[in-house]
Amino acid sequence: TSPSASNPPSGGGGGDSDGVHWMHLEAFDRSQLNTGWTQMLVTRMGLLDRRAVAESSFLDILLLSECDFLIGQFSSAFLRTSLALSAADKGFVPPYVGLDGPPGW
Repeated sequence: TSPSASNPPSGGGGGDSDGVHWMHLEAFDRSQLNTGWTQMLVTRMGLLDRRAVAESSFLDILLLSECDFLIGQFSSAFLRTSLALSAADKGFVPPYVGLDGPPGW
């Protein structure tokens, strides 16, 4: 079973009294994204739940922006957006490596 807000994992300390806040994120079944077709086409055909895909994508961007450093391709809007959000949140541009060169904003 996955940890939840009311049942933190054992050995993790945690709880609101310790200043640690637990969060449980419901997993998104990513196997449905591996159809061999482009995700945009499959979504437009109505084979994927648009809201679930959007929420999962947004969550991915937010989690990436919490990283201490980023490594990826700047041709990806996900990496550029995550780097911008991370810089806005931290007040400085975090260390990054672009596998396809420097960012071309």
